[in-house]
Amino acid sequence: PSGLETPRPKSAPRQGPGDGSQAVTVGSTAVAHYQYRVTAALVVVTCAAAPAYVVRSHPGPIPTTLLEIAVLITVGSFVVEAFRARAGPDWRSVVLIPAVLFLLAGLVSIIVAPDRRAALGLYRAYLVEPILFGLVVTNVVGTARRALLIVAGLGLGGGVAGRAMAAAVLAARSGRPFRGPNSRGAV
Repeated sequence: PSGLETPRPKSAPRQGPGDGSQAVTVGSTAVAHYQYRVTAALVVVTCAAAPAYVVRSHPGPIPTTLLEIAVLITVGSFVVEAFRARAGPDWRSVVLIPAVLFLLAGLVSIIVAPDRRAALGLYRAYLVEPILFGLVVTNVVGTARRALLIVAGLGLGGGVAGRAMAAAVLAARSGRPFRGPNSRGAV
């Protein structure tokens, strides 16, 4: 050994030479570079689609946004890839207990809310989905390259949102009304 290899925990599967995989240690778990490829790409796309929270739809009785659909597709992809790899999510995190407590507090708020249907929608959109997406992101980011791609996706989404807001401001300054998906909230 040259000393450049990543140490392999005893519980990690052996990977043979030439199998195309390189293991990197994240915490105490060995994660292969090839693991969660589709989910990693979907995380980047979902991050880039962050401004899509203003695009609302009603596929059936449940109102949702395009961003929520992207989050659910990403979480679904993670579940499928984890099942195929016979790997579960890495739950060990400093935010696990606060997240669970936050979800429990949200459940209490649903129980005491005057409009439980609206409270349940807010609980799903503002608590459950972001926490699930965060769990997926922490399990998928195994390399610096993936982390940079996710940051690039967030930057792209931020650029789109910034241009939309700049258009709204310029339209307001010129006296023309802005007609966008969230035009009532802009400026």
